Amino acid sequence: MDIDQCANGSGAFANTHHCRETTECRPVSGMGLQRGAYRCHCLPGFYMPSSTNSHDGFFSGLEVERSYLARQLNISDGYDRSFQCRPCAQGCLNCSSDSACFAEYDVVLRCIPLGIQSFCITVAAVVAFVIARMRKTKVIKSSMWVLLECIILGSLLLYSTVIVQYFAPTCVTCLLVPWLREVGFAIVYGGLILKIYRILAEFQSRKAHRVEIRDKDLVVYLCAIVVVVVGYMAAWTAVTMDNLKDDETMLELGLTSDNLQYYSCISHWWNYVIETGEFLFLCYGIYWCYCIRAAPSDYREAKYISWAIYNETIVSATFHIIRHFVWLTIHPDYLFLMCFLRCQITVTVTLLLVIGPKLWYTHRPPETTYRNRTYSGDVHDNILPESLKLRTAINSNGDVDVGEINLSEMDPEDIRSELKRLYTQLQIYKTKAMRKDNPHISKRRGGRKQTHRRFSLQAFHHKHKYHHEPRSDFDHELSKTPEESTNSAEGVAISMAEESSIGECRTPTVTFKPGHKSMY
Repeated sequence: MDIDQCANGSGAFANTHHCRETTECRPVSGMGLQRGAYRCHCLPGFYMPSSTNSHDGFFSGLEVERSYLARQLNISDGYDRSFQCRPCAQGCLNCSSDSACFAEYDVVLRCIPLGIQSFCITVAAVVAFVIARMRKTKVIKSSMWVLLECIILGSLLLYSTVIVQYFAPTCVTCLLVPWLREVGFAIVYGGLILKIYRILAEFQSRKAHRVEIRDKDLVVYLCAIVVVVVGYMAAWTAVTMDNLKDDETMLELGLTSDNLQYYSCISHWWNYVIETGEFLFLCYGIYWCYCIRAAPSDYREAKYISWAIYNETIVSATFHIIRHFVWLTIHPDYLFLMCFLRCQITVTVTLLLVIGPKLWYTHRPPETTYRNRTYSGDVHDNILPESLKLRTAINSNGDVDVGEINLSEMDPEDIRSELKRLYTQLQIYKTKAMRKDNPHISKRRGGRKQTHRRFSLQAFHHKHKYHHEPRSDFDHELSKTPEESTNSAEGVAISMAEESSIGECRTPTVTFKPGHKSMY
């Protein structure tokens, strides 16, 4: 008849074993009516020490009872110093020694990238404040400072992903990192591709008038892109949270080459969908960059944006390929370092390419003169014809001295054409100024405005028709209506007097075709 000292209950021998607190009692049958018919096995998370009292993974109940009786008789205290299992390393459920079974984080290796990320976030915040202060400057205003602020905001979100990954993976971090990554990616590279889109629309326009995309339209397009990404992430979060209620987890166990275990966020099918979407979005941006490769842009903005998109596409594609091959075999510290390097190579380089030149040009504007914009820098001044030099001097706003040009070597016809073009522009500017000072006059000759009531001046004109002064050569009739008093540039005729001698020309005169006399 066997007795069970490991049983829990109200029996005579129930719970009378003397296994220590780090072990558990397991009965042994066939030993009859004697004490010690059990074995003491280590609990999960503890391992058996190499001592004389330990056997093949357990302590014998007979030895435990004998040592306990000796302590009761004050013969020996071996019971207090023996029959104990030792704890495994942190995180280990089963082990045979005190060696680590889980990968431990290197604090120094992780703190250095964390400090660099914090520094980059601080610098980006300062740059955002500087751009807001300099928003009225020519360089920042031409680049749409609101969109630049959005790009910096998206960069801050991308920087934050590395800071969240510094901590041990949990369900919260596994949900937070994709949100920061995708929303930041949509803001940064969505804004850059929209800038490329505006340059492309203006460059490839086949219409006679200039196609201009407003800044607020680009902001609306960017908001639409962000809304689509937020909607997708919200749907993914709802599905993931519903699966967590069914005892599913977002963590998976990885094993390094040194047989060290570690936890990481599990990869579902949605990861591959969002990675493919990012790649296709960047490829579409690369196609637009190729289309505007010859398009002019202010301060070479298109060139720098193209480089940023190329860099993001190459680096991200390489990162995803490497990560999927070594995701569960590389040490978590090295994986964290890979994420840090990817963020620095993509986000930091993008900010340097897009915003760096603008801050540089605000302090040291480039030398952009009419000559630099019209002719190549390799063309020397003495190669240009004198007529082109004259046009350059006229349009240079005083940067080039007209006295340096030798008029005697120029063809009189070239001088006439330049003066004719100049007087034509002056007459057009005069017409525009007249229309600006008289907003009630229609822009079209003889046109009528429907926004106000007109009154006739015929009776007043008929009453005083004999009191008018004699008409001169340049007087015109009085308009019947204010709308017909527009002196359009279409009625301007410019005639050049014939030259009196070789190498000399008379002063050109401006005459007007007979038309209506303006009242204003």
